[in-house]
Amino acid sequence: MPALRLSKRQTIFPALLLLAAAVLLRCQVFNDPIFYIDEDFYLYVGRELLNGYLPYVDVWDRKPFGLFLLYAPFALFGEYRFLASQLGALAFAWGTSLFILKITQRFASTCTASLTAIFYVALIGCLRGSGGQAAIFYNFFTAFAFYLVITHLQQMKLSTKSLTRTGCEAMLLIGIAIEIKPTVIFEGIFLGCFLLFLLWHSQKKIQALCLNGIFWILASLLPTLLVIGFYLKIGQFDAWYFANILSIFHKDAYTPLARLYPYLALFAAFLLALILLRYTAVHKFRTEERKYFYFLLCWTIVSLVASGLIRPFYSFYLLPFCLPLTLFIGLASSKNKIAQSLLILGLAGTALVSQYLIFQIKQIHPEAEYYQIQKQVSAAPSGCLFEYGAIVTLLDPVPEMVKNCHLTKYLFPSHLGNPDEEGSLGLENEIAELKHILDQKPSFILVGQYYLQADKYKKFLNKASSFREKNEILKTRLNQNYHLTYKHLKDEPLELYEINKTS
Repeated sequence: MPALRLSKRQTIFPALLLLAAAVLLRCQVFNDPIFYIDEDFYLYVGRELLNGYLPYVDVWDRKPFGLFLLYAPFALFGEYRFLASQLGALAFAWGTSLFILKITQRFASTCTASLTAIFYVALIGCLRGSGGQAAIFYNFFTAFAFYLVITHLQQMKLSTKSLTRTGCEAMLLIGIAIEIKPTVIFEGIFLGCFLLFLLWHSQKKIQALCLNGIFWILASLLPTLLVIGFYLKIGQFDAWYFANILSIFHKDAYTPLARLYPYLALFAAFLLALILLRYTAVHKFRTEERKYFYFLLCWTIVSLVASGLIRPFYSFYLLPFCLPLTLFIGLASSKNKIAQSLLILGLAGTALVSQYLIFQIKQIHPEAEYYQIQKQVSAAPSGCLFEYGAIVTLLDPVPEMVKNCHLTKYLFPSHLGNPDEEGSLGLENEIAELKHILDQKPSFILVGQYYLQADKYKKFLNKASSFREKNEILKTRLNQNYHLTYKHLKDEPLELYEINKTS
């Protein structure tokens, strides 16, 4: 497609409109300290990183190092760290929507492109993307990479030098995204194959194909290779390798049928847009538009398949799919009045649903609950808080406790206490690890639904042989040495226990 020359009215005003929409759609979560367990844990590990503790070695998780490095600066904001992380996520979501705007403006009006970009911000809110989920950040780098390729397409066809340079830039961006979430590798492979196709179409030289292929692969692997090099240097490569590569294959998660509903809904939206394009618009496309249609179709399918490979099918696993899906819907809306009307209705619907879901999450664990627990735990800042079997994390109620307390490296509440995770943590004996933690007599123990509602999970997870025994050990210690100080029974239950003064 030819390069676009857009006026300030077509650039600045839509950008400000997108920012305003993003703020309105996400402001409910601002400064919420317990909006969702994942991003709270990323913030906790980011703080640990600043304190000199390393992921996989001192704090175990299977997320890439780059994600924790991204969160580390947010921890510098002290009591405003939650707001800082949420504003950071807002900036990345807005940035992604700007790339959607710019790409869509190449074949649609500024009005349609703006609606499409706002639709992305509303849609991710329907999939627990209103906070700081990893996809909110890496979608930005993925969008940036595809934007570079799409906007430089004509130039790359005419100049091998431009193709090599743009390919390296795009694949480096994909590499950064991979170091935030490895599943981006599927979209990276697709983009790399597309670049190789362009090169072969223009030159048909095996040597150039191999050389550029090596450059692009190295560019995409560079961020991960730097991390691997660091862990090799400190003699902890095995810890990195198990957490990042092997552990996920040892996890056998139970998936309720209800978790598939968002997948079906987004697949239906994609199918509807495809039908509208195929039977009402494709024959009207100019040559370049038709090429873009097939490129976008392939990208959307790859992203959908990649999202469908990851169990246990949480709704936020679909966040990467929202990026190409939104662009595909934007293309359909540019050529079909029915699709334009559906886009407006979809935008209104997703905006309302996203706000309702935020409200619902905040009702389950209101902010007042966090501050109540924080007040109790702050009375013993030199002690330790241990969380077990919960799907909410309160690991950093006071900075002193985070810095000085290291009961175990398996601190994520849904790891050691989750039957899904049994055998995937790299522990020879999970029961022995739990006993080791309890022998250190943490000042507070927070237990959640995997402990309080154990029967709900055991009937689905017969493989978790030590699940019952771990819960019995914890129950015995709580009865012997602790007393209940806080209880939340609605929806996602939790209980806080404080050690007896005589223990």
